[in-house]
Amino acid sequence: MEKNSNIFKYLLLLITVTSIYFILVVGDYVLHLSIYSNVREAQKIITKKKQTEDRVLFKEAKDNGYSPIMLPYLYSDSSEIYKQITKKKEIVPVTAQPNRNVYYCNEGYGLIKFETDKLGFRNQNEVWKKYYKNQNNIIFIGDSYTAGACVDAEFSIPYFFKNKFNPINLAWDGNNPSMYASLGKIFIPVIKPKYVITIFYGNDNTYNSPDGFAFWKNLDNENIHEQYFKEIGNNIEVSNEVLDTIKEVENYYIPPKPGVRSNIFQRGVRYLSLPTLRRTIKIAYLKLFFKIPFTTKLAIDEIEKQCQKHNCIPIFGFIPNSDYWEPNPLLNQYKESIKNYVLEKNFEFVDFSDSINKIDDRKGYAPKGTHLSPAGYEAVASDLKRVIKEYN
Repeated sequence: MEKNSNIFKYLLLLITVTSIYFILVVGDYVLHLSIYSNVREAQKIITKKKQTEDRVLFKEAKDNGYSPIMLPYLYSDSSEIYKQITKKKEIVPVTAQPNRNVYYCNEGYGLIKFETDKLGFRNQNEVWKKYYKNQNNIIFIGDSYTAGACVDAEFSIPYFFKNKFNPINLAWDGNNPSMYASLGKIFIPVIKPKYVITIFYGNDNTYNSPDGFAFWKNLDNENIHEQYFKEIGNNIEVSNEVLDTIKEVENYYIPPKPGVRSNIFQRGVRYLSLPTLRRTIKIAYLKLFFKIPFTTKLAIDEIEKQCQKHNCIPIFGFIPNSDYWEPNPLLNQYKESIKNYVLEKNFEFVDFSDSINKIDDRKGYAPKGTHLSPAGYEAVASDLKRVIKEYN
């Protein structure tokens, strides 16, 4: 009798725990729907654009000899490419394919296509003819927003500085603060710029996560600024080792088809781990106890270190997420943490939020995506010009 009673108790406990878990899973899904409702309209626009426009435009570009960009984030620690290829390399590339016709992105202005420069960035090769021993070099470090994603080059932030400086765009989509640090260590000693503009964005907040640690290899190498290049000077070129890695990754990587969603089963299974509840609790905690992420400090510290060595002026900025396209619940906490850390070091911090958001009817952002519009990029450049003017 007692044995049957114990079995009944265990069954009752199992049913209770299972019921509570089931309620939590359902609650997680309901919470997700509630949160997602705020961006449902925006996501529909992006998904439709990917399925009806991007698939056609990307195919046409490939048929006309254009390649997808091998963005440096592909080499990062969270990717299969890192496990199969870059984990074994001494140098992790921070550049894309050099001198290649590539297609970029479309967020309402058509598919952007261009030729990368001789080092694998979004510049004209003219900047590398002029950079050597040039007292007016200015470099831009950041992610897609700094690179000028989804608009023609003439609307990118660096382009607005062509009249007075030799602006060099070192930014690419998917870059994170670990990569900003790596870019600073490799390029500041070589370019010896007058100014280094580093622009953070909301998704650079990799709180308590060593995102991009694959690129720490570059930071641990004291001679990386020499080993990354085959030649430095008027005929600057990246090394054969870097080129070989980029080529190896290009042969391995298959770009995903735009707008493809996982099946219903895969989308449903994810809720078994209660991702929305866990994220909500984490956000509530971080709002109370937020600290500047380690990798963000790493980027600021490395750029400070290199500028002290090579006599450049670091300026740091912040571009906000769009509340319509990509709301970010920790946006203000992250921005303030960067601002406080930068100001403690007596460097300039530029918050571009007001200048972008005051552009009427969300027109500071693209009509079909999260990036800035030409007007938004120009607003950022104007704010930077005002800060730089104070130094001249």
